[in-house]
Amino acid sequence: MTGEKRVPSGMASHQPIAGRTAAMIGVATAAVAIASWWLTGAAAAVPIAVIGSVALVAAATDAATGRIPNGLIVFALSTIAGSWTLVAIVDNRLMAPLLADLAAALVMSGAPALFVVWLVAPRLLGGGDWKLLSVLGSAVGFVAPLGAAVIVMGAFAGGLAVAAVGRRRTVALGPPLAVGYFLAVAAVVLYPELFANWYLAGSR
Repeated sequence: MTGEKRVPSGMASHQPIAGRTAAMIGVATAAVAIASWWLTGAAAAVPIAVIGSVALVAAATDAATGRIPNGLIVFALSTIAGSWTLVAIVDNRLMAPLLADLAAALVMSGAPALFVVWLVAPRLLGGGDWKLLSVLGSAVGFVAPLGAAVIVMGAFAGGLAVAAVGRRRTVALGPPLAVGYFLAVAAVVLYPELFANWYLAGSR
């Protein structure tokens, strides 16, 4: 007995790779967030960009493992909470109405409805799915609460397409939710008047 603990085969090599991947994702996310802020002149672009990275990581993880880590959701929530003050100060917006926009977007995303479905029939929906939808929807609220409705519609259409093509009864919702999020962001940018986009509608 030497008291040494053996690391399972493959674990030692996988951990550094995972660490490097997380570091690269973090650097890329920060770069995109800063670039988005610089290009738009609006601090609201920061949480939109960061949550976009969260959506991509969640999609990849869900597709590979069938799970969306709670740590990823906590990070997203922390980003939204921290950005609330940043956006209010830098973009010269009142904190209470901005918070109301985030809450409205959460409702518009359909996340509360999916939460009820998860409570009643957990076999139909994973807990990570409604949690991810909650943070994705709330993030869209920084610019256009109405746009959050596009997320669930896009995800529903994407999920049906994947199920039909793959002839599957169950589909990981992470990827369709990520697609829905980017569709929502594109929609509020391309059609600011339709979605009452705070930044673009006011600048035209």
